[in-house]
Amino acid sequence: MLVRELDERDNIVWDHLVGESPQGNVFLRAEWLAGLCATDPDLHARRFGCFEEARLLAGQAVIAHRRWGVWLTPPFEFFYCGPLLAPALPATLQVQVQADLAREIARHFAFVAFETHPSLSDVRGWLEAGWDVGAVYTHRWQMRDPAAVWQAMNREKRRAIKHARAQFAFSHDESDATLAEFLPLYHQTMRKFSWHPSPKWEAIFRARFRWMAARGSCRLHTARLPNGELVGGVVTLISPPDRTAYLFRQGSNPALLDTGLIPALYWHAANDLAGEIEFVNFGGSPQPSLSRFKDFLGAEAMLHFHIARVNDPARWRMYTTALAAKNAAYNFLMRFARRPLQSLWHRNYAHA
Repeated sequence: MLVRELDERDNIVWDHLVGESPQGNVFLRAEWLAGLCATDPDLHARRFGCFEEARLLAGQAVIAHRRWGVWLTPPFEFFYCGPLLAPALPATLQVQVQADLAREIARHFAFVAFETHPSLSDVRGWLEAGWDVGAVYTHRWQMRDPAAVWQAMNREKRRAIKHARAQFAFSHDESDATLAEFLPLYHQTMRKFSWHPSPKWEAIFRARFRWMAARGSCRLHTARLPNGELVGGVVTLISPPDRTAYLFRQGSNPALLDTGLIPALYWHAANDLAGEIEFVNFGGSPQPSLSRFKDFLGAEAMLHFHIARVNDPARWRMYTTALAAKNAAYNFLMRFARRPLQSLWHRNYAHA
């Protein structure tokens, strides 16, 4: 068994693995990894593979940046950057190839963290290699039978969706003008989680959105008042390899949260894509109330894993302490000066 880092010459075998692996999704294709890094040159996509002769049995992409002289992984922008296994591998071989990947990846990074695809149930290889493994949950609708999903919802949620559909006009629109309307709503929504997206983040997001929309891989599902005002939107990513639509970024008018706007927006997106996909993935729930909200929507809780390793604990503690202080200072400042700072940044840098 040979484990090595991959390069561009391996793109064909890599994309074949992404396409056939139960853990595969469109975000891990070579083109998507390159596009991710092209929109943020600070990032580097490194891929590792476990080969049996010429066959790629397993692979792992690691998106990293260099900080304080070492390689670290920031949170993955999309969904699931865990190991990819070729289909029908025997259980013992699944454990072996994951352990081999884990040992090889650990040699290259001071800190690595990622979440696995829900289809991966056996992560003993990472445990055997000394990595930390924790259980996390996402939620999923199975849209092969929308009527069954509707009936599984809490009655109050069904009533709220019906009420919202009578109040708002739902559609999708990926134009720059609609994206510009959506982003202020997204900023308002993120303030609930004490996060103030920076001008740099917004510029990168705009570039990635255009890149994905040009490939038909994302939609901006919208909700408008009769007068045309945008009051809610959700960016939905479409992943053919795992037949899944991912609810990626949601923004809405906080004054309308009691109208059923958000569940109606999700339900609209799911039904709009039901002919193209089998599943709608809600993503993780940073707060318990969000998890319960998804339970009431009749979504199925799906177990997957957060896997991490720290190879340089002292330097990692120093880095995370400094980063936390920087983020706290930035969020404090942005609470009071976000609009003026953003206007200044866009005037001086956005079109440089």
